[in-house]
Amino acid sequence: MTDFVFNQKVNSPFADVTDAALGAAASEGWATNDIGKAVKITGANSYALCVNGDPIEGFVVAVEAISVNDGFGFGAVQRNCRVEAELFTGVSGAAVGDFVVSGTQAAVGTAGIAQVKPEAVAGTEDVFNWRIIRLFTDGNAGSKVLLERT
Repeated sequence: MTDFVFNQKVNSPFADVTDAALGAAASEGWATNDIGKAVKITGANSYALCVNGDPIEGFVVAVEAISVNDGFGFGAVQRNCRVEAELFTGVSGAAVGDFVVSGTQAAVGTAGIAQVKPEAVAGTEDVFNWRIIRLFTDGNAGSKVLLERT
């Protein structure tokens, strides 16, 4: 019998992807290395990297070699559907169904996949509910997971 597993959908017609200014400040040096990282909206009308414990508003899916708004990076952010991420340092026993928030992301310009961790207090995920729908390995730090926005 064939096993069924959830997979990331490529080119989903339901994906909410928007163009966006990138960065907390001008001239941060956003590059293709930043694709896949978790981001949140800032007061500068841009998306910046999430910090440890932040609700995740989206994931960078494209970065262009131009700047906007007097020096901010430019790219695209996916705000729903499915994305792959990695469990943050110190995580153990994460399970399918756990809601997640951001772990610490790799610095802007540095390669790295989105870091996530289960929400410390269930039910406090805020309005940006990303849930683990597949564990690729054991649910401990460094494991790849598939997330879906609920």
